[in-house]
Amino acid sequence: MPDGRLLLTLETAESAEEPRFQDISYASCGPNRAHDTTPHISILGRIKVTRGDQSHWRTADRLQEVIAQQVKLFELTAPVFIGYQNVTKPTRSLAMQVHVSMEYAKLARSIHRLMTPEQGVEFQVIPPMNRIYLAYDILKSIPQPTLSKISSIAKDTIDVDDWVLHGQGWQLSLYEVILESRVKGIQQQAVLIDSWQVSSSHTNAPSPWLPTSLRVKLAVLSRRCFGPPSTSTSTPTSPVCDKNEEAKS
Repeated sequence: MPDGRLLLTLETAESAEEPRFQDISYASCGPNRAHDTTPHISILGRIKVTRGDQSHWRTADRLQEVIAQQVKLFELTAPVFIGYQNVTKPTRSLAMQVHVSMEYAKLARSIHRLMTPEQGVEFQVIPPMNRIYLAYDILKSIPQPTLSKISSIAKDTIDVDDWVLHGQGWQLSLYEVILESRVKGIQQQAVLIDSWQVSSSHTNAPSPWLPTSLRVKLAVLSRRCFGPPSTSTSTPTSPVCDKNEEAKS
């Protein structure tokens, strides 16, 4: 019997805009691997659980209990939008750059510490939590004109201003993956096991080290100009606003 897989993700509780963005980008630009799931931030990566008798369910139940206990110990808040970003490695892709509280990394380490001794469970390395991928492929890069078009669709359909000024309803979601997608653009089949609401930050903005008023202005400007750090390496570049230039992300 194949091993089971669980996922713990940070995602919007009411994701009406993200599916709309995905539907329009799919219809206009064709499928990519970001269409395999709804937009999210992975907290633990993929969790491998050995199937067999009742051990699979015991492990899943134990993980659910551990997460429920641990989320009460950390101040978990909604992610902070920074901007849209071109990523070039390992392949060219489009992402939302976000700032996530260090509390999430602490939560992940705590879950690792409590669950690792459990028989039949295997964690990946805790993944980076600074991006929400909107378009990517695994084996080859998406052409830049296509990414520019997807960027424009994201600008028109995802209400970043509302996210920055008011925050959206965000939650941690624990899923069991029933069937992974092997066809690009076809969403994997997953069952929601449990979810936990996180606090919304009313000062949600691009940089936690700037005054609130400036953070909001920069975030709104970022959406309109559509081009915060466009990076090919870890060094960000400054956004450039040009009404005559094709939108870049």
